[in-house]
Amino acid sequence: MILKKLTPKAALNKAYQKIKPLRNEFENFKTELNIFINSINVDESEEYNKKLIANFFEKTFYSENNVNTKGRTDLAIYLGKSAKDKVGVITEVKHPNNSSEMVKQNNLNTKAMHEVIRYYLNERIDEKNDELKSIVITNLYEWFIFDAQTFERIFFKDTELKKDYLSWKNNKKVSSNTDHFYNEIAKPFLEKLKTEIEFVHFNLSDYDFKEEKKLIPLFKIFSKPHLIKETFANDSNTLNKPFYQELLHIIGLEEVKEGSKKIIRRKDETQRYSGSLLENTITILKSKDSDLYFNDKEKYGTTRDEQLFNIALELNITWINRILFLKLLEAQLVNYNKGDKSHKFLDSSLIKDFDILRELFHEVLAVKEDERSKDILPQFNNVPYLNSSLFDISTLERKTIDISGLKDRYKIPYYSGTVLKGSDSKRLNGEISTLKYLLDFLDAYDFSTESTGDDIQEENKSLINASVLGRIFEKINGYKEGSIFTPGFITMYMSRETIRRAVVQKFNDHLKTSYKDFNDLKKEIDIDAEGRKKANHIINSLKICDPAVGSGHFLVSALNEIIAVKSELKVLSYRDGSRIQQYKVEIENDELIVTNVETDEIFDYHLSDKGNIIDELQKVQEALFHEKETIIENCLFGVDINPNSVNICRLRLWIELLKNAYYDLTPSPSPKLGEGRVRSLQTLPNIDINIKQGNSLISRFALDVDLKKALKTFRYTIDDYKNFVAGYRNAKTKEEKRNFARFIEDIKKNFRTEINANDPRRKKLNDLSYELHTKFESDRLIEVELSEADKKKTAKEKEKLVKQIDKLSDELKSEETGEIYRNAFEWRFEFPEVLDDDGNFIGFDVVIGNPPYIRFQEINDINKILSNYFREQYMVANKGNYDIYVIFIEKSMQLIRSNGFVDFIVPNKFMNANYGESLRNMITSSQSLSRIVDFGELQVFDEATIYTCLLRLSKNCRTFNYLRIASIKDLRHSLPLKYEKRETIKLINKEWNINKLELDALFIKMQNGTIPLKEITKIFVGIQTSADPVYIVRSNKGKFYSKSLNNYCQLNNEILRPVLKGSDIKRFFFNETTQFVIMPYIVENNEVSLMQEKDFNKNYTATFEYLGQNKSKLLKRAEVDINCWWHYPFPKNIKEMFQPKIITGVLANKASFNFDSDGKYTFVGGGNAGGYGLILIDTSFSYKYLVGLLNSQLIDLFIKSGSTKFRGGYYSYAKRFIENTPIKKPTQKQESQITGIVEKIIEKKKENPEADTKAEEKEIDRLVYELYGLTEEEIKIVEG
Repeated sequence: MILKKLTPKAALNKAYQKIKPLRNEFENFKTELNIFINSINVDESEEYNKKLIANFFEKTFYSENNVNTKGRTDLAIYLGKSAKDKVGVITEVKHPNNSSEMVKQNNLNTKAMHEVIRYYLNERIDEKNDELKSIVITNLYEWFIFDAQTFERIFFKDTELKKDYLSWKNNKKVSSNTDHFYNEIAKPFLEKLKTEIEFVHFNLSDYDFKEEKKLIPLFKIFSKPHLIKETFANDSNTLNKPFYQELLHIIGLEEVKEGSKKIIRRKDETQRYSGSLLENTITILKSKDSDLYFNDKEKYGTTRDEQLFNIALELNITWINRILFLKLLEAQLVNYNKGDKSHKFLDSSLIKDFDILRELFHEVLAVKEDERSKDILPQFNNVPYLNSSLFDISTLERKTIDISGLKDRYKIPYYSGTVLKGSDSKRLNGEISTLKYLLDFLDAYDFSTESTGDDIQEENKSLINASVLGRIFEKINGYKEGSIFTPGFITMYMSRETIRRAVVQKFNDHLKTSYKDFNDLKKEIDIDAEGRKKANHIINSLKICDPAVGSGHFLVSALNEIIAVKSELKVLSYRDGSRIQQYKVEIENDELIVTNVETDEIFDYHLSDKGNIIDELQKVQEALFHEKETIIENCLFGVDINPNSVNICRLRLWIELLKNAYYDLTPSPSPKLGEGRVRSLQTLPNIDINIKQGNSLISRFALDVDLKKALKTFRYTIDDYKNFVAGYRNAKTKEEKRNFARFIEDIKKNFRTEINANDPRRKKLNDLSYELHTKFESDRLIEVELSEADKKKTAKEKEKLVKQIDKLSDELKSEETGEIYRNAFEWRFEFPEVLDDDGNFIGFDVVIGNPPYIRFQEINDINKILSNYFREQYMVANKGNYDIYVIFIEKSMQLIRSNGFVDFIVPNKFMNANYGESLRNMITSSQSLSRIVDFGELQVFDEATIYTCLLRLSKNCRTFNYLRIASIKDLRHSLPLKYEKRETIKLINKEWNINKLELDALFIKMQNGTIPLKEITKIFVGIQTSADPVYIVRSNKGKFYSKSLNNYCQLNNEILRPVLKGSDIKRFFFNETTQFVIMPYIVENNEVSLMQEKDFNKNYTATFEYLGQNKSKLLKRAEVDINCWWHYPFPKNIKEMFQPKIITGVLANKASFNFDSDGKYTFVGGGNAGGYGLILIDTSFSYKYLVGLLNSQLIDLFIKSGSTKFRGGYYSYAKRFIENTPIKKPTQKQESQITGIVEKIIEKKKENPEADTKAEEKEIDRLVYELYGLTEEEIKIVEG
C-alpha cells in the first residue's frame, strides 16, 4: 500500500481552515487538552485511557453527542444524543505501551488497523450505517485519523473483501474468531493493496501550549466540522438565519409562508414602523409624489401602493448593497493593515446621519483621492477610490431620492432576537435611530472573509461572507419571480462538470486536437511560456451565460472554476507571464482557496508592519485580481428580468474582485496623500455592462436576423462595438464612461432601426398598402359602373386586404410599443462578444443556471398576453400546461454555439409529466441529451419541496450519461460519480423511464408474451365531489360530524356509502373507515342518474336539508349547475363504485392493491390523496390473481421504475404509471396457487390488520418469479 501522511493543517477543509476559532472555545479546548495529557498514566489500564478520551471529547466539542463504546468498538461518537443514533466516528484505543498492535507512520498493517476495518464493515454491512465520517486509531499520544470516504473506497467497495467478511461473519470460514479475520483476511488484503491510503497523523507530545497558532489546526481537527463533517459558519450552503431575520426587520420586510412557498413581503400594517428603511422611503416618495412622474411606473406594479413598495424596495436594496460592500471593504482594509482599526470607517460613532452616508457613497468612494473636496470629513481619509458604478447615483435615485433624503430622527424598535446585547449580556430592547441600529447590527458580525484562520477571534462574532450575503439577497429578492436559491455544492458541481467539458472542447476547436476529457488535456497540455500564453487565450475565450442570473451564484462558481482549471492545468501565470508554481488554487465549499504548496498556509495578502508592500504577496494578489477581471469581462454574462437581481449580481462580482484588490504603490502627485505612501487600492472595472436587465424569453428580433445591411448603413463595425464595450469597462472617469455608453446605445439603436426597416413583414405591409391604394383608392381609377355581383366581389377583396394590412400593422406596432415587449431582451446584439465579425450570432459555450419554476396557470392568471406569446413562440409551450423552466431550456438551446452546453437544475417531473412531452420530443429529436443526474425524491433545496435533476444538453449527442443519486452527500462531499452511458435513440417521447441497465434488460424480458394491464381492465379514478368537507362526513356513535359546519348533523343512512381515502387503502386490506360520502345519484340497470330535487327532498329530507345549509359553498364550485346545485360537477365513475373492483391508493411506499369483492366501498380521486380502481374487462383473469400479481415484488419494481418518487419513499400508483404493467396469463395451476395464497392473506388481515403475512407474500413473489421465468441472478437484482 502507498501511505500518504497529512499534517492536521493539510487535512482541513480549506474553507474551514479560514475560520478563526472563538477565544472562549479555544481556551476551553486548551484547558481540556492539558488535563487530558496530564492525566495519561502508562501504568493504568486501557479502560482507564478510554475514559480519558471520552471525557476529553465530551468536555470539548461533543457534549451534545453520545460518546460511548459500541459492541467491540472501543469508543464511538454518535451523531446524536442517543445510542439509537448512527455512529459517526469509530475509535480504536491502544495502550501507550502496546507498540506491537499500534499503527505506525510507515506501517498500517497492524492489529489496530485490522480491528477498525472490522468495525467499519460491521457498521456498513450489518448496521447499514452509511453516515460514518471518521475512523480514529490512537495510543493517547499518537493519533491517526482516516476519512470514512477512504475506508468506503478501499474496503467497502472491494467486493472480495466484503465477500470474505460475510463468509467469516456467517461461520463459513474455518474459524469465526476475530484473529482469523485479522490474520487471514485483513492482513493479507493490506499486504496486497496497491492503493494509496491517506491519513492525518500527529503526536500530542510535539505541541507547546504557549504556541497558540500551532494549536489551532489541532483544535479544528478534533472539532465537529472536521471529525463528524458538521457544517460551519461560512458554508455557502447554509443561511445565517439570525442575520437574515434581523436585516429584514431593519429594512421593514417579513418572511411568511404562503401555501408551500416562503415569500418576502412588506410587514403587516400592524407591525410597520415609520423608522424602518422601507417605510421611511415610502413616506418620502409619497410626500414628493415621486411615482407620479414615472413614464414606466406600470413595471413597478398595477396599484399605487404596489408601485411605491417596489420603487422603495429597489432603492433600499441599492443602499444596502453599497453598505454591505463597504463592510467587506472595511474588513479587508483592516486585514491588509495587520488589524489596524484606524481603517474602520463604517461605524455609528463616525456616521451619525444619512447625509454623511451619502457623502461617503458619492463624494468619497466615487471620487479619486486627489480630486476629493478639501471639506471631506477626516474619518474618510483612508477610504480608497474604487471607480465602481456601484457608487454612481443610480437612474432611480435621480428620479426619486438618494439616501440623504431619509429622515434621521425616525426610530425603530430592536428586533426581538437582536444580536445586540448590553453590558449585562442581555438583548437590547426599546427604540433606536435606524441608521445607528443598522451600523451597530452589521458591526456585531465578522465580515473578514479573507482570513487565513491562523488567529483567535477575540470577540464572539458570526462570520458573514459573500456567499452568505448572496443567499440572503436571493431570498429577499426572489419574493415573486419563482426563484430558489441553489446550494453551493450544486453550483460547484455543475460548473466543474460543464466548464471542464467546455474547456476541452475549446482546445480541440482551436488546436484541432481530439482530447477525450479534462484528464487527457491535463496530461498533454504544453506549459512552456508560449504554451501557457496560448492556453490562457483559449480559456479566456469561453463565453458563459446565466439567463436567469439572480444573485449571480452560478457566475461566481464559474469564475472560481475557471481559475481552478488554470491552476490545475499549470497555466495560471503572474502578470509578467511567468508561471505561478508556489501556490495552488482549489475550490472548497464554493470558495476559491489559494494555498502555499510547501507550507499548506492559506495565502493572505497584507502589508508589512511598516506599511510597505511585500513583493511575493503583491505578485500573487495582482495576478489573481487581473485573472478575475479578465474572466469576468470576457467570459461571464447574465440577464435577469428583475433590476434588483441585476444589481445584486453585479455586486457579487465586484465583491469577488474586491477579495483580491491590491494596493498600488505610486508616488503621490498630491501633498494631501504624502510622498511615496501607499496611494490607493487598484480600481474596479465597470463590469455592470455584462449583467443586463430584461426578459430572457422575449425578443423582437430573431437570432438569425441579418445585420449585414445594418452594418453597411453606419460607420461602426462589430469590432468597434466590441472595443466600445471594452472601453466602457475600463473607463476611469464618469465622463469617459458616459461617452462609451452613448456610443454603445447609438449602435444598438441603429441595429433596431435597420432591422425594423429590413423586416420582410414591413416590405409585405408596403406591398399590401400599395395594392390597396392602386386597386381601390387611387384617384386615377376610372369610374366603371359595376354590377351588384361585382360590387360585392370587390368589397370582399378590399375587406380581405384591409384585414391583412390591419393584422400586420398591429403585429409590428405591438412589437414596437406593446406592453409585452417592454422588458424584451435582444440577444441578437446585446452581447457583441458572441457575434462574429459579420455580425452573425455565434452563441455561448455554456448556458448554466437554475431557471425559475412558475406554472402556466400562474402566468396565465397574471398575464394572458404573455402566456399566449409563449405558446406561439416556443415549441415546448404549444400545447397543454407547462412550467416556465421548459421555455428557458428551449431558449437556451438556441443561445449556445454548435458545440456548446446547457446545464440547468430543473424539476425532474418533465421526464414523466404530460406537460414535458413537447420538451422530451425536442430533446430526443435533436439528440441533445448529454447528461442527467436525477435526485429522485431527495431534496436539494432547503425551503421548497421540489424533486429535481441536473440536466445537461448539447447538440448531436448519440449517447448520454445517467446517474440516479442515492445520497445528497455524494455531491456535497465531491465524491467521484459513476455514470451509466445510455443511447439517446432508446428514449421515447411519451415518458422517460431511465433505469439501471440490468433492470432495462429484465423489463424487456418481462414484457415478452404479456398483456398490458390497461387491455384487461378498466382503470378509473375515484369520485370528485369538489367539496369533500360537505359531502364526506364522519360517523361517531350513530351521529354524523360535518367538517363544513364544524358540527353534528342529521342524515339518511340509505344515501351514504362508506368512503376510502388513499391512506385507508392498504396492501390486501382496507382500514376500517368511519367516513361516509353522500351519494345523490341513483344507479339502476348500469345507468347513473342524479336524484331530482323533489324526490331527493321527499325521500331523504334530512340529507337534502343538510346540503341546503351548505348551498352557498356548493354554488362556488367550478362547473356547477345552479339548477341542480347538489350534484357533483364531475360525476365520473359512480356506477363503478357499486361493482366488485381492485382499489389502490395513489401514493404508497409499496404496492397496496386490495379487492373490494362486493362493491361496498366508494373511494375519492383527484390529487395524491385519492385512489384508482380496476374492473376486469377480460374475464379470463381473476381479481384475486391480479391482486397477488400487482402486490408482488417484481411487478412493484416495474411500476416504481416508471413512477414519480416522492419524499419519504412514496411512489405514485396513478393510472399512467400502472396501465402498462405487463400481465402474464397464468396456467390454471399457477392461478390457483396465487389466488389461494391471496385468499389466505386477505382472511388473516380481516381478522387482524397487523397479522404477519411475510411468509405468504414471499411465496407469491416466488411464484411470480417462476411465472415470468426469472433466473437466480435476475431475482437478486429484483431483491436488491
